[in-house]
Amino acid sequence: GEGRTKKMVLGLEINFTQINPALIKTGSDVFYTVIFGILALLALRLNSVKKPFWFSKFERSLAIGFGGIAIVTAFVLPVSWTAAKIYFSYYFFQIFLFYVLPGKIHKGLPVAELNGAQRSYKCNGLLAFFVVLSVYFFGGTYGGWWKLTLIYDNFAPLLNVVTLWSLFLSAVLYIKAHISPSVKSQSEGTIADDIWFGMELNPEFFGFDIKFWSESRPGLMGWVLIDLSLVAAQYQNYGYVSLPIILVSLFHFIYVLDYFIMEEFVVSTMDIAYEHFGFMLVFGDYIWVPFFYSSQTWTLLNPTNTEISLPYAALCVVVFAFGFAMFRGSNRQKHLFKEWVGSGKKKGMIRGGGYFMDAEPVTYKCVSRKSELLISGWWGLARHMNYTGDIVIALGFALPCQFHYGLFPYSHLMFMIGLLLHRFARDEESCTDKYGKDWAAYCRLVPAKFIPGVF
Repeated sequence: GEGRTKKMVLGLEINFTQINPALIKTGSDVFYTVIFGILALLALRLNSVKKPFWFSKFERSLAIGFGGIAIVTAFVLPVSWTAAKIYFSYYFFQIFLFYVLPGKIHKGLPVAELNGAQRSYKCNGLLAFFVVLSVYFFGGTYGGWWKLTLIYDNFAPLLNVVTLWSLFLSAVLYIKAHISPSVKSQSEGTIADDIWFGMELNPEFFGFDIKFWSESRPGLMGWVLIDLSLVAAQYQNYGYVSLPIILVSLFHFIYVLDYFIMEEFVVSTMDIAYEHFGFMLVFGDYIWVPFFYSSQTWTLLNPTNTEISLPYAALCVVVFAFGFAMFRGSNRQKHLFKEWVGSGKKKGMIRGGGYFMDAEPVTYKCVSRKSELLISGWWGLARHMNYTGDIVIALGFALPCQFHYGLFPYSHLMFMIGLLLHRFARDEESCTDKYGKDWAAYCRLVPAKFIPGVF
């Protein structure tokens, strides 16, 4: 901002007026080009049977990267009591809403730690989402309790507060797993692994399942609130709201809204069913999602030379809509199929939804362990169409930003490609172990990994 040309960083005074923006842009473009190249090479080396050589290295690099970002942020960024009051008011208000708002109870997948029993999850995120948005908007407009630019005005201190809280919570989770585990804790090997991956599947505090709640409430809703604050800041600073920032914010909103509409689907996902809750998920849920995913909106804050034509805006909408249809359609089919199988096939067939016709039975393959593989619909086109849809959505998020800030707006896309390549390798090995020869037969039947007929 104006008048803030110098800052003390770890005892060193940096004069930001001496930094060449063109040099930064060139350097970042080179960096992101190298990352794209690495991701392409990793994709070409994917193996359908076992984890590739880079699998564990990716996990270690992610741990070092997330931990480094958290530590640097804690030392470099300012912190304030105002930011602390803002964040913890939001945080505990979310917990309050989780308890008081009505919601349906949905069963998750069988849990080994519970001897095959299913956990129950209260899904009231959609109602909480609208309550949070309404309170923030009303308080920043008609109520006069704060400005809509509240988050924008306190962004750096807020980021530091959340970082410090994430580090503290991760330490608490590690200690709790040792002295008072909710069910059964499991060591990942070293202390660093136990802190990073976590030792408990569903740690509870006085009966409160903090992992399921953290999966969406602080981060996803925070992402939309940051976007709203940045849109308000653009209007405050420039007197209008640009089309690109409207598109990006709208795409983000639709993505998050869909999550809460389909919240019951989340209870059968990998994160909820199998991942322990440690610093990896804490950092991702609390910091990475709201603060990093909103970076595209930040690049559009200054609307100068960022306007786009209506045909290009239509292209952005088409790309996002195509990715969204692929992502939601494939995940919906997967969830309904699991639900159908879990009910003992009492429903006879899954009705409606994309490739499933009312009068046509679901196509699936029985395996030796009495499990089933879905081989119709989206899952008959490629083995991971849901990941393809997620990547196309990430591209849709970035396109309205064009290249005014080089490749930086596409960093989220790069992250999603790396993350989903990692998950692909993990899923393929897991399915190979679980389904054996039948998985190999499925791979021959559906050879495409992500794009039918291409890759």
